[in-house]
Amino acid sequence: MEKEIQRIICLLDELETKFNKCTENQTTIDLKLSDILHFIQNNPIHPTKDYYIIKKLIDLRKEREQNNKDVRVYNKFKTLEKRLLERGNRKLLLSDIMKEASIEPYKNRIYNNIKEELKK
Repeated sequence: MEKEIQRIICLLDELETKFNKCTENQTTIDLKLSDILHFIQNNPIHPTKDYYIIKKLIDLRKEREQNNKDVRVYNKFKTLEKRLLERGNRKLLLSDIMKEASIEPYKNRIYNNIKEELKK
């Protein structure tokens, strides 16, 4: 019994460590995105020659989205953590966490037809 409890505690510690890394990673990603956007703002770029800049921007956005999802799932877990104590609530906890884990595609707030509207 002691080994199982020890394993659970280790898993919870690992989860918290992963969450802390997510928050640190979020800051780094945001700084990188800011650097790229400022570079684009201050320097003329050529779409074909500077494609790597856009590619990096896309990769960072994807990484940020995944990171945000992990943070949301962890926060939902922490909110509902006390449900783990009662056997009947564990399935509800898992269900709530799985709902939080499903990412809805981003919906534009301003640009509905972004390709056409940005050409203007």
